[in-house]
Amino acid sequence: MNQPVFIVVANSAVARLLERSSDAGGWVERECLVHPGSRLHDNEARGHSIGGRSGLAPRIDPSEYERVLFSREIASKLQEYVNANQLASFTLFASNPFLGELLAHLPDGVKRLVSSHHATDLTSLSSAELGDRLAREFHLDSR
Repeated sequence: MNQPVFIVVANSAVARLLERSSDAGGWVERECLVHPGSRLHDNEARGHSIGGRSGLAPRIDPSEYERVLFSREIASKLQEYVNANQLASFTLFASNPFLGELLAHLPDGVKRLVSSHHATDLTSLSSAELGDRLAREFHLDSR
Protein backbone atom coordinates (compact mmCIF):
# COMPACT_ATOMS: atom_id res chain seq x y z
CA MET A 1 0.00 0.00 0.00
CA ASN A 2 1.38 3.39 -1.00
CA GLN A 3 1.48 6.02 1.69
CA PRO A 4 0.25 9.45 0.63
CA VAL A 5 2.62 12.32 -0.03
CA PHE A 6 1.80 15.52 1.81
CA ILE A 7 2.41 19.22 1.45
CA VAL A 8 2.44 21.30 4.61
CA VAL A 9 1.73 24.99 4.05
CA ALA A 10 2.09 27.08 7.20
CA ASN A 11 2.67 30.38 8.87
CA SER A 12 2.54 31.24 12.57
CA ALA A 13 -1.28 31.24 12.60
CA VAL A 14 -2.45 28.64 10.02
CA ALA A 15 -1.19 25.26 8.86
CA ARG A 16 -2.76 23.34 6.00
CA LEU A 17 -1.93 19.67 5.43
CA LEU A 18 -2.64 18.67 1.86
CA GLU A 19 -2.49 15.20 0.38
CA ARG A 20 -1.64 14.32 -3.19
CA SER A 21 -4.65 12.57 -4.62
CA SER A 22 -4.89 11.26 -8.15
CA ASP A 23 -8.56 10.38 -7.55
CA ALA A 24 -9.54 13.99 -6.94
CA GLY A 25 -7.19 15.29 -9.61
CA GLY A 26 -5.09 17.46 -7.33
CA TRP A 27 -4.09 18.34 -3.82
CA VAL A 28 -6.78 17.67 -1.24
CA GLU A 29 -6.78 19.52 2.06
CA ARG A 30 -6.67 16.85 4.74
CA GLU A 31 -6.54 19.14 7.73
CA CYS A 32 -6.33 22.81 8.63
CA LEU A 33 -4.89 23.87 11.98
CA VAL A 34 -5.54 27.39 13.22
CA HIS A 35 -3.74 29.09 16.08
CA PRO A 36 -5.61 32.30 16.99
CA GLY A 37 -3.07 33.15 19.72
CA SER A 38 -0.58 34.02 17.01
CA ARG A 39 -2.79 36.89 15.92
CA LEU A 40 -2.75 38.60 19.34
CA HIS A 41 -0.92 41.87 19.61
CA ASP A 42 1.76 42.22 22.25
CA ASN A 43 -0.52 44.28 24.48
CA GLU A 44 -3.20 41.54 24.36
CA ALA A 45 -0.92 38.68 25.36
CA ARG A 46 1.44 38.19 28.23
CA GLY A 47 5.10 37.36 27.99
CA HIS A 48 6.08 33.93 29.21
CA SER A 49 9.09 32.58 30.96
CA ILE A 50 10.92 29.91 29.03
CA GLY A 51 11.58 27.99 32.22
CA GLY A 52 7.96 28.20 33.32
CA ARG A 53 8.74 30.12 36.51
CA SER A 54 9.03 33.85 36.32
CA GLY A 55 12.26 35.34 37.51
CA LEU A 56 14.30 32.20 36.89
CA ALA A 57 14.50 32.29 33.13
CA PRO A 58 14.53 35.02 30.52
CA ARG A 59 11.13 36.10 29.28
CA ILE A 60 10.24 35.71 25.64
CA ASP A 61 7.89 38.00 23.82
CA PRO A 62 4.30 36.82 23.38
CA SER A 63 4.47 36.39 19.61
CA GLU A 64 7.57 34.21 19.91
CA TYR A 65 5.89 32.12 22.60
CA GLU A 66 2.82 31.59 20.38
CA ARG A 67 5.03 30.57 17.43
CA VAL A 68 6.70 27.96 19.65
CA LEU A 69 3.32 26.61 20.80
CA PHE A 70 1.97 26.36 17.27
CA SER A 71 5.12 24.80 15.82
CA ARG A 72 4.91 22.11 18.52
CA GLU A 73 1.23 21.53 17.70
CA ILE A 74 2.01 21.05 14.00
CA ALA A 75 4.94 18.76 14.82
CA SER A 76 2.68 16.69 17.06
CA LYS A 77 0.02 16.41 14.34
CA LEU A 78 2.62 15.25 11.80
CA GLN A 79 3.91 12.70 14.33
CA GLU A 80 0.34 11.34 14.60
CA TYR A 81 0.28 10.76 10.83
CA VAL A 82 3.68 9.04 10.99
CA ASN A 83 2.54 6.84 13.91
CA ALA A 84 -0.57 5.84 11.93
CA ASN A 85 1.66 4.97 8.95
CA GLN A 86 -0.18 7.56 6.82
CA LEU A 87 2.76 9.72 5.81
CA ALA A 88 5.59 8.74 3.48
CA SER A 89 7.12 12.15 2.88
CA PHE A 90 6.18 15.78 2.77
CA THR A 91 7.33 19.10 1.43
CA LEU A 92 7.19 21.98 3.86
CA PHE A 93 6.34 25.54 2.90
CA ALA A 94 6.36 28.05 5.75
CA SER A 95 6.84 31.74 6.27
CA ASN A 96 10.14 32.99 7.56
CA PRO A 97 11.12 32.78 10.48
CA PHE A 98 8.37 30.26 11.26
CA LEU A 99 10.00 27.69 8.98
CA GLY A 100 13.05 27.51 11.26
CA GLU A 101 10.86 27.27 14.34
CA LEU A 102 8.87 24.43 12.85
CA LEU A 103 11.92 22.51 11.66
CA ALA A 104 13.47 22.84 15.12
CA HIS A 105 10.43 21.20 16.75
CA LEU A 106 9.96 18.29 14.36
CA PRO A 107 10.85 14.96 15.97
CA ASP A 108 13.70 13.13 14.22
CA GLY A 109 11.38 10.51 12.70
CA VAL A 110 9.23 13.24 11.16
CA LYS A 111 12.19 15.39 10.13
CA ARG A 112 13.58 12.49 8.07
CA LEU A 113 10.41 12.55 5.97
CA VAL A 114 10.85 16.17 4.87
CA SER A 115 11.71 15.87 1.18
CA SER A 116 12.32 19.62 0.87
CA HIS A 117 11.43 22.86 2.59
CA HIS A 118 10.86 26.37 1.30
CA ALA A 119 10.66 29.72 3.11
CA THR A 120 7.50 31.01 1.48
CA ASP A 121 3.99 31.62 2.79
CA LEU A 122 1.37 29.99 0.57
CA THR A 123 -1.40 29.80 3.17
CA SER A 124 -3.60 32.42 1.50
CA LEU A 125 -3.87 30.54 -1.81
CA SER A 126 -6.96 28.54 -2.72
CA SER A 127 -6.47 24.84 -3.40
CA ALA A 128 -6.59 25.44 -7.17
CA GLU A 129 -4.12 28.35 -6.99
CA LEU A 130 -1.88 26.34 -4.71
CA GLY A 131 -1.89 23.36 -7.07
CA ASP A 132 -1.00 25.59 -10.03
CA ARG A 133 1.82 27.31 -8.15
CA LEU A 134 3.23 24.03 -6.81
CA ALA A 135 3.33 22.59 -10.32
CA ARG A 136 4.70 25.73 -11.97
CA GLU A 137 7.31 26.89 -9.45
CA PHE A 138 8.20 23.77 -7.48
CA HIS A 139 7.48 21.02 -10.04
CA LEU A 140 5.11 19.27 -7.64
CA ASP A 141 2.42 17.94 -9.91
CA SER A 142 -0.58 16.36 -8.22
CA ARG A 143 -0.87 13.59 -10.79
